[in-house]
Amino acid sequence: MGVEAHRTLTKLHGLGNDFLVLVVDGDDPPGDLAAFSRRVCNRHRGVGADGLLVAYPSDSATSWRMELYNADGSRAEMSGNGIRCFAHALLRHTGIEAPVTFDVSTDGGHRSVSVAPEASGDPDTIVAAVTMGRPLPGPTLPADGRPHGVAVTRSATWNLGNPHLVLEVDDPALIDLAVWGPAWEALFPDGMNVHFVTVADSGRVEQVTWERGAGITEACGTGATATALTARAWGSDADHIDVVMPGGTVTVEFADEPILHGPSTWIAEVEVAR
Repeated sequence: MGVEAHRTLTKLHGLGNDFLVLVVDGDDPPGDLAAFSRRVCNRHRGVGADGLLVAYPSDSATSWRMELYNADGSRAEMSGNGIRCFAHALLRHTGIEAPVTFDVSTDGGHRSVSVAPEASGDPDTIVAAVTMGRPLPGPTLPADGRPHGVAVTRSATWNLGNPHLVLEVDDPALIDLAVWGPAWEALFPDGMNVHFVTVADSGRVEQVTWERGAGITEACGTGATATALTARAWGSDADHIDVVMPGGTVTVEFADEPILHGPSTWIAEVEVAR
């Protein structure tokens, strides 16, 4: 089969939250991307990833549109880890060297992604600061039908371009996410990203996540931002909060809008059948 029968994807991860990035050529219509995402994100019969990011060029090398397809083929508005991976893939695609700032249009609004080399000099890793937009209240948590079996002391919902439910528990590490993630998500007809958290101190929160359309993930950047905002609403006066997840730690800085700081690591360039 010739090269024209294949697509080139870049695989990257942000703290274990992994993505495939497809850069669309204007002369090459992308086709059914939901079906393509289900196929290539499958961890047994495809490449494997939590989601597919599709990059559409705009009027400059630093201005792009991002579309996000979850592993199940559903669309998501925004990903804090994914957009760092997206910018990292664009560095490789365009040949631009960091530091650089990309303007990215998403279904959740405009985002600015400032990319810099990783401090240790690892050539396969970058760090990025992402403006996360103005947070809004999320969908109302229904009063009835809440799952029993997890002791939740406080809760909050946020809209960061996508919806988040933050639930305070004694120890997130003890939560069976495969059971309680979908149980809480089921309260919301349009789905929900569900985070079980504990506030360790004013500047540190621990979090585990069930993501809408992807299931259990090692990290969630928009979720970490929602968790940090919740910690502030619950009394933290820190100007930045570290959010510790199974895949690693991100930092959320509070400014006119929250800024998410974290890494992206390149894994491979892969060719897959169209």
